[in-house]
Amino acid sequence: MKGSRSGLFLSELQSGNITILVVDGPTDSATAIDLGYDEIGRPGCLGFEDMIAEVVRQSVHVNTLIIADADEPGQRSAK
Repeated sequence: MKGSRSGLFLSELQSGNITILVVDGPTDSATAIDLGYDEIGRPGCLGFEDMIAEVVRQSVHVNTLIIADADEPGQRSAK
């Protein structure tokens, strides 16, 4: 859509889940949701770090796991 911007993909965070996954891209987000995980997805492997940190700070989750691609950009973004 003209003038739109990329943003985070957020599942409806479940109070019973203690782990939230941080993933890259809409298909990884959809897969995490399908597997029953709470997730934060970003549209690519870079960017949105401040927004992700804020969502994690405000969540009730005990564990935050970063699921990154094995390629160089994915590993760089995980760091």
